[in-house]
Amino acid sequence: MELSGDVRLLERGRRGVTLTEAGEALAHHARLICRQMAMWRGELGEYAKGLRSTLRVTNTLPWPNPWPNCCRCGLPTGGPPIRASIST
Repeated sequence: MELSGDVRLLERGRRGVTLTEAGEALAHHARLICRQMAMWRGELGEYAKGLRSTLRVTNTLPWPNPWPNCCRCGLPTGGPPIRASIST
């Protein structure tokens, strides 16, 4: 990575190896990516297990909004999270 990015990431010395400022920045971003991957795995796992789903409803009727107050239309609560997407 040092060669391809033309930047020094490590200081190598007799007492060992330490990160340069660029190395610290790279380590910071690597930790962020690892955390995001863990969150993605968890979220995608919920979809795979059927614990999360998406409901898409499209209006094909002539009036603009046949579903007023859709968020309060009496959908059951306490079940798996459902993401609703309504297009008119």
